[in-house]
Amino acid sequence: AAAGPTTLLVVPGRGAVLIELADRPGGPFTLDDMEAVARLAAVADAAATAGPRGVDVVAPARLGAELAALADTAPERYRDVARAVEALLSLGR
Repeated sequence: AAAGPTTLLVVPGRGAVLIELADRPGGPFTLDDMEAVARLAAVADAAATAGPRGVDVVAPARLGAELAALADTAPERYRDVARAVEALLSLGR
């Protein structure tokens, strides 16, 4: 019989989103992992509940300025956002 996961992280969103991760490479899930997945769940919630027209898209210049400000004021949060954006961008490559 196949063994189940040795570690599990489940993060509910506010709506229809539930993110489940199993067996983190390198050991148990950390508090940083939990915070990053919670942020990802919030993004997924926004996308899932945006409605038929979706969410208004921010202009690239404004987005760049907001990311720069985030990097200055909350580097840990910026790191999580940057990783998520990079992962999304890599899907289209």
